[in-house]
Amino acid sequence: MTRDDQQDGTAAEIKLIAAREIASLIGCAVLVLMLHPGVHAWLNHQAWKLRQQAGRRTRLEDAQVAELRRDISRYEHGEAAL
Repeated sequence: MTRDDQQDGTAAEIKLIAAREIASLIGCAVLVLMLHPGVHAWLNHQAWKLRQQAGRRTRLEDAQVAELRRDISRYEHGEAAL
């Protein structure tokens, strides 16, 4: 192994270590931001909005299924035409 190969390997290893450290620091920064009261409140609000949206979608699907069942029932009892 030549000296250039060793230096290239060392440089690659240092870059990998630096990338891992940067990723770790970004994770810590996100965690600290999430603990800030304003950011925490905003995140809670976003989670609430997502839950509301999911609930709305579920209620809409349930209403559509109920309407389909009513239509099928009317058809089966001869009350509706195709």
